[in-house]
Amino acid sequence: MKKYTQYIGTIMILFLPIVVGAQGAQGAITGETCEGFSCGYANLIRVIQDIILFLFKLSVPIAAIALAVAGFKILTARDNAGARTEAKEMMLKIVGGVMIMLAAGLIVNTILGALLKPEYIFVN
Repeated sequence: MKKYTQYIGTIMILFLPIVVGAQGAQGAITGETCEGFSCGYANLIRVIQDIILFLFKLSVPIAAIALAVAGFKILTARDNAGARTEAKEMMLKIVGGVMIMLAAGLIVNTILGALLKPEYIFVN
């Protein structure tokens, strides 16, 4: 399982700048562009916001696929109580991880809403 995680992580790192437009292309949030020395702190914040939103959007299908795999394990476990328990634990970990991720996003957005200007908040 660790081998697949490394492959997915490598692919995400290689293609993330292309997907979020980190090389002077149009940002997904504001639609503004910058190149060279015209990029400032606000543009850096926007790129980070684009990356976070991309990872949130990417996590939903990954969690759905993982839940489907856990469900398949439950269906194929039959009388094997150990395998069924393992699949149930897998489901709980997936759901818990998604809930933690969403809660973290909500907490960060709440703190940013209180401390920063409205144009830097990434959840509309």
